[in-house]
Amino acid sequence: PGVPEAQQLAHGRVAPMIVDTLTNKDRHRDWVLVNIATLCGYFGLFVVGWASWWGLRGASTRTRAAIAAGGVAIAAIAFAAQWFPPYRANMVLDPAGIGPFTLYDAFAHGTSLDREPGIFWRLAALAGAFGAAALAALLLANLRYLASAGRGAASDRVFVIVLLAAYLFPFTVVDYIDRYFVFVLPFLFVLWARTWPAPAPASRGARVRHAAAVAWLLAVIALSSVATRDYFAWNRARWDAIRTAERMGATPDEIDGGFEYNGFKRFESLPRAATPGKSWWWVKDDRYVVAFVPIPGYEEIAAFPVRHWLPRTPPVVRLLRRI
Repeated sequence: PGVPEAQQLAHGRVAPMIVDTLTNKDRHRDWVLVNIATLCGYFGLFVVGWASWWGLRGASTRTRAAIAAGGVAIAAIAFAAQWFPPYRANMVLDPAGIGPFTLYDAFAHGTSLDREPGIFWRLAALAGAFGAAALAALLLANLRYLASAGRGAASDRVFVIVLLAAYLFPFTVVDYIDRYFVFVLPFLFVLWARTWPAPAPASRGARVRHAAAVAWLLAVIALSSVATRDYFAWNRARWDAIRTAERMGATPDEIDGGFEYNGFKRFESLPRAATPGKSWWWVKDDRYVVAFVPIPGYEEIAAFPVRHWLPRTPPVVRLLRRI
């Protein structure tokens, strides 16, 4: 996770937090259940395109009915609880767009961004609910397969199952950043194809399903491209603000420019220093702050408009100076 200190922290937490799960210290099992639920939300959404294309070719009618009923149930629970994975604040997929938004006001000291689910994430949650139900069916199908096949189980299928389990288990007890899941997605698709491999004859239904899958994937690609463009746009504005402060004589010790700036400028010189009341990313003195909104006790020196396309991307980055 970025720097050696953070990697040591992550690795050092695995064994103690497994023990916390077994003993339920400080209700840690609740944390594990939430992690599992969000994992299902992420993977449920990300398999929709693949599942729509490949289909449930070898699945029984009972399995198909269970997936449909499970999807409805998961969606109902999510909407009743007003809980809409697969996003999490301060991750790559943020309710406000592609993130994380690592600036003073949006990450370290509260939030200034609109993180309500809105219509988009409600629709995404609906699609992800059926994807999660399909993944539950995939899990049960493979558990039955391993139990019945025993030592005769196909080695490639066993390898994929073990890889997925070994990779994902630590994240359920510790925590995770959503980009870590990109690695295992292809293996998940392989497991799906090995579990339900029966080919389907070309039919009108298959052509409609393939068209829907292509439309979904193209929409995802378009949205991802636009969101990534907006991410670069506000970051360019952030660095324009930092350069303006530097031209005014500010040093890295006097600027809170966000994690990417202070981590880059000050980590090597003072890796473990943390100043009380300041952002945690190696800020010594935040005389100058780069933020999305005005902050009490600071005056605005300059504003840098963000040429954004998505409605929730912050429209401006501000350079502030302590009064």
